[in-house]
Amino acid sequence: MGQNRRYGDVTWKAVNAFLTQPKPITLTDEELRSAGATIEPAAPPRVKAWVRYPEATVEVEGRVLAFNERVALVEYDVLGGGTQRAWVWRSAVTKPREAP
Repeated sequence: MGQNRRYGDVTWKAVNAFLTQPKPITLTDEELRSAGATIEPAAPPRVKAWVRYPEATVEVEGRVLAFNERVALVEYDVLGGGTQRAWVWRSAVTKPREAP
């Protein structure tokens, strides 16, 4: 097998690991259109959000990149490095509680 000059030392094992990572289930284009225009905050606030995956729903800590009264685009870090983004219903998003 030849060396991949564009991507360096990427192995098939690494490619398969990336492709089989769970991806969040985001809102559909139709759901986003029905929610209307969103705004992008200058300083994305830290939030907790419930994000759906095919196997489970998990609460993540992340940042809101865009929102309106019905939806929010949440970006969050994932184990092993990298980030994921998902559009969720606004009711799935809360501010993290401050430590007493």
